Amino acid sequence: MAEHTEVIDRTINTIGTDLLDTTAALETQLVSIVEAGNTESARQSIVQAYETYAESVRGTTTPLRDIAANTVENQTQAGIGSGVDTQDAVVESTLLADATGTLTETVRSHAETVSTIVVGAAITGVAVETVKNQTRAAISGVFMQTDDPVTTRLQNQLRRSKTDPSVTADELKDLVNQIKGRLPVQAVGGSLADQLVSAAEAVVMKFDGAFTVNRAKRYNIKRYEYAGGTIAKTRPWCADLDGSVLTEEEILDLWSQDWVGKSGDNPWTDRGGYNCRHYWIPIEE
Repeated sequence: MAEHTEVIDRTINTIGTDLLDTTAALETQLVSIVEAGNTESARQSIVQAYETYAESVRGTTTPLRDIAANTVENQTQAGIGSGVDTQDAVVESTLLADATGTLTETVRSHAETVSTIVVGAAITGVAVETVKNQTRAAISGVFMQTDDPVTTRLQNQLRRSKTDPSVTADELKDLVNQIKGRLPVQAVGGSLADQLVSAAEAVVMKFDGAFTVNRAKRYNIKRYEYAGGTIAKTRPWCADLDGSVLTEEEILDLWSQDWVGKSGDNPWTDRGGYNCRHYWIPIEE
């Protein structure tokens, strides 16, 4: 099922890239609000900008349809169903709406962060250039816009490395630290870009797990393979389980236990925990 792994990775990368493009555009608009210097209308303008860009992320979830199509194709080839059934479109639509809601609310909930920075700085007389950099960092973090070509090169390298399974966590950390050392303001974690990239992976994996298992259960499947392979960043618990075929009862029993990195008790959508890219393959008896 290497093909399904590729579909998942491509979907995460596509959505993540689209979301970073959105944050870059939002960053530009918010900086223009700071430059305008109208303290009285700043909060309203910032909130409206966030609302506009929250709506713009709705289209970014469309690639999730590729996961649904690939899942139906794989299950059909395995003898589970005979192509798209009447419920597939309903389930896909419901999960798309859920994913879209997660991403739009992630954007909207960040508006207060920048509003506080901009309004507070204006009232206390912080220099405009400083506020602009603080705003950029709050939106884009280490991917904030810069005129420094070396920093831009490192940022591009980091974008590529984040989607390369051969790059280790230490190598990613080193790249991040190099970029932070060249930025005009401290780029701490928790930027809108960080939140959206994390949310992109979460909604893709949740969609995949929910759609896959919902369809399999409609065809009375009781056994599943825990698939996806292992990379340098795979947690030991997942590595040990990779490739195992388990009954639904065995799965539920396993997920009642605890392990490092566990993020929930729903095996179908939470899988191994945070940042886990394992997925379930239904096994026909």
